[in-house]
Amino acid sequence: MTALVLRVRPGSVTERLDWDPWRRCWTVACRAPARDGAANSAVLGILAGRLGIPRASLRWRSGQRSREKVVEV
Repeated sequence: MTALVLRVRPGSVTERLDWDPWRRCWTVACRAPARDGAANSAVLGILAGRLGIPRASLRWRSGQRSREKVVEV
């Protein structure tokens, strides 16, 4: 399994995935608010779409209640 370190920006105008060279992690912007797991769900959807894999192939390793998260692929 591969682990991806992410920094999430919920409530953004657009949904996108960018590399942040300063933090050395991926930044995921999503429209969903950080309430009731909506942003977490949106982040998994964005990652699955960008990587071209089923959403079921992704799972949280840590940080479900934080802006900094780790996802296993």
